[in-house]
Amino acid sequence: MSQPFGGHDDNRWLLPQQAPFELRSLDLALARMVRQRTGSTALARLSAWLSAAERQGHASLTVTPEQMTSALDQHTRARDWVGDGAALTPLVWRDGQLSLWRNWRHEAVIAADLRLRAAALVCPTSDSRADLDALYPDSDSAEQRAAVSAALGRGLFVLTGGPGTGKTSTVLRLLLMLRLALPEDADALQIALAAPTGKAAARLAESVNSGKQALRESLTEARWRLAIDRVPEQAATLHRLLGYHPATDHFARNRKNPLAADVVVVDEASMVDLAMMRALIEALRADATLILVGDADQLVSVSAGSVLADLVEAAGSTNSPLSHSVARLTRVWRTSGGLAEVYESLRQGDAGALSEALQQPDQSRCRLRRCVDADQLHARIHQWLADPHVLASLCPGADIEAPQALRLMGEHQLLCATRGGAFGAATVNTLIDAQLRARIGQGGLWYAGRRIIITRNDYGRRLFNGDVGIALWADGALRVYFSASEERTGGCRSLLPQELPEHDLAFAMTIHKSQGSEYRQVGVILPPDPGHPLLSRQLLYTAVSRAKLSAELWTSAEALQAALQRVVRRQGGLLSRLGGEGGAQAEPAL
Repeated sequence: MSQPFGGHDDNRWLLPQQAPFELRSLDLALARMVRQRTGSTALARLSAWLSAAERQGHASLTVTPEQMTSALDQHTRARDWVGDGAALTPLVWRDGQLSLWRNWRHEAVIAADLRLRAAALVCPTSDSRADLDALYPDSDSAEQRAAVSAALGRGLFVLTGGPGTGKTSTVLRLLLMLRLALPEDADALQIALAAPTGKAAARLAESVNSGKQALRESLTEARWRLAIDRVPEQAATLHRLLGYHPATDHFARNRKNPLAADVVVVDEASMVDLAMMRALIEALRADATLILVGDADQLVSVSAGSVLADLVEAAGSTNSPLSHSVARLTRVWRTSGGLAEVYESLRQGDAGALSEALQQPDQSRCRLRRCVDADQLHARIHQWLADPHVLASLCPGADIEAPQALRLMGEHQLLCATRGGAFGAATVNTLIDAQLRARIGQGGLWYAGRRIIITRNDYGRRLFNGDVGIALWADGALRVYFSASEERTGGCRSLLPQELPEHDLAFAMTIHKSQGSEYRQVGVILPPDPGHPLLSRQLLYTAVSRAKLSAELWTSAEALQAALQRVVRRQGGLLSRLGGEGGAQAEPAL
């Protein structure tokens, strides 16, 4: 534990009860401030724990009546700091959960808005059977057709499903149906496509444009062509959509200045935290349609909250107001056989099914490769680089063009549970970098094939956290190329290395950073210690589901089993607010 306040005894008052989370300097600073202002050591201790819990993604902390009574009885000033949510107080304690006011307010606003949107019918509807027949001419797509039909006319629609289940193609058809429901002389339906990260936004745009092209070939009537053409070709990050100003840390779009869009589609919604979801819904018109798309079984947002997972779980509750606003796709179109079975066994946490899939070499496309120490990690990396296809993507030839090199980056990727540590992305990147340098005889920092990932947003250069680039020779100089779906020429753009914002190597990346991406083949590197705190079913599922063709798991059998059994559930009040009677909590006053 950090000791930032001078003296090893300074924080002993925090320790009579063991903290449920590791405390850091910021947590201890908050605790000291609360104790100074309230006179309550117990409340200060709870505040430190709550701060640490929020850093782990929890919106609240479970606190017993005995703990709260002790905290409030230590000093009369402490009672001014804790309320029930009816009025503004620094802390809110209700139903056994202690929250910071901002998270309490986020949840209250989100729940109230989504419940209203779920009950609203904001888009016109029509007799759509013939149009649905045209979009879905065969029975194989009955599940997707039912999802589109259920969504028509709703102010809120949530589409969830695993990798390759056709979520984007379903949303595209839904958008066409919404446009066709309008009178022919009506103004064009304004649609906004968005995602949490630049990488996810680029993939959304790519998928939508590919789907539009396929539909143009099958739907030749003029009204279909018009509807298809009016679906936007570009997608924005949520920050860009809402007009985020880094200098002020505020969004230009809000209740007083809402978005013009009639329909807003947000892909990879599992990555959206409480604060961003609140900013989004406050920027929507009351009569706009919100469509959230994502895999509710993936890793949740880095910051506080698990909005998509809570929405989907709430919809399954008895008499839920969201029950008709959520659809799940289950049929896997992207792949078949062993890998599809692995996806489902991981999602369900079915150890028997996973073991059976891993032991079928002729059918399974997922393998467990034992990797428990540094020597075995070195051997696995050497074996990975020995694959000529992998090597071709890492060491591009002098005549390769940037678009092709960027496409090759989507072929093979190593994913790590952690950034640091013996099995983390930083270590793996260093090992691969050294081997590539030795292979090509390069002593300098930059060389053709050096793959990097941006780690800090740079709005001026239009580079964002998670964007991946590759260095290539061009006109006698090394430049770093990035995909750019908005660029009309070549689909990419480049900068000189010295122009780049903060970045790391990206031969391996963390599983969190890989969300919104897909690759033909992935190697998943997990710490071999089954007690490692980051191992979870969601982490494992997210990693393997990045693969379209094959996946390797580099870890121990014990760690794999531990990850499969450990389900991370975040504490918070949004689920109860959305799921029936628990959702009818009083709105806090401002």
